[in-house]
Amino acid sequence: LLNTLGVHVKVEVRTLHSFFLKILRTFGNNANIIEESTRRKFIKESCKEAEFTTKDDELALIDNLLSYQVNNLLSDKKTIESSVNTIESLTVEQYAKIRKGYADKKAAKGLIDYDDMQTYLYVWMVKYMKSSNQAERDMAVGVLQYCKAMWTDFYIDEAQDVSKIQFAILRAMVTELDNK
Repeated sequence: LLNTLGVHVKVEVRTLHSFFLKILRTFGNNANIIEESTRRKFIKESCKEAEFTTKDDELALIDNLLSYQVNNLLSDKKTIESSVNTIESLTVEQYAKIRKGYADKKAAKGLIDYDDMQTYLYVWMVKYMKSSNQAERDMAVGVLQYCKAMWTDFYIDEAQDVSKIQFAILRAMVTELDNK
């Protein structure tokens, strides 16, 4: 259709996560993506290590809390206090141990999940840009310059479903570097 209209541009269609993964791969993060069964296993093991006994439905709720926390840029305390947490017996300390245990297990196996993709880019594009460490700021500028060179326009289907962290990443990508 674009060619018929005389518009000769390269159009790339991706999910946000495949888009994020492409950027990660470009900058050397070649970790494998965790399989769902391994994710559940690691969360279950982390619950046990945190001395939190789960029922089957609670395991799924903890899994959801881990993603909810990342997508909403929340602390452990805010995550536990949120309305989405319906596990009254789960303490902030236990949750923090579960989250850390899960993260450590992924790291030990060289795995990342979809939330990690977002977290890496958020750190690289948003946090590092504000860092006092020159190497971190250089990394942020490098990632943002790459994105600006690769893509000039974005069309976000179902934009109302973009999470807080995804919005922050996208905002960083479309903001002029001089304004940071």
